[in-house]
Amino acid sequence: MLSVCIPKRKLVRFSHDQGFESDIVSNGEVHMEDLNIAEILSEDGRVRFRYARYLSEDGTRWIRHGRFEAYHVNGAVASEGMFVHGVEQGDWRDYYPNGQLAAQGAYQEGEEIGDWQFFDQNGAASDDAGEPS
Repeated sequence: MLSVCIPKRKLVRFSHDQGFESDIVSNGEVHMEDLNIAEILSEDGRVRFRYARYLSEDGTRWIRHGRFEAYHVNGAVASEGMFVHGVEQGDWRDYYPNGQLAAQGAYQEGEEIGDWQFFDQNGAASDDAGEPS
């Protein structure tokens, strides 16, 4: 594991075999100095996930809080959105490996809200109402 300190934020990298757990906290204020930026690496060393997180009050688990990004094997963004105290919140987008938008929609307190839009790999609107990736 590589750990690099950045003033008021930390970058922590994990290899593919080092697990992580996220949970929800019901209250508490998160300060910038409490946030870490985690990068979860794939077997070949590429960044697979990058997200902001903080340590739970009892120090037993990490809670996602802030920007989240997942990446395809080719390095292109696969998914992006925000977490607030461990749950999805706000606008989320999923992409194909070619960079084309695959789906977009919103979450409120971890629940999908409104209409999600889906697109094919060429960018045309799709009737596919399957789960966002």
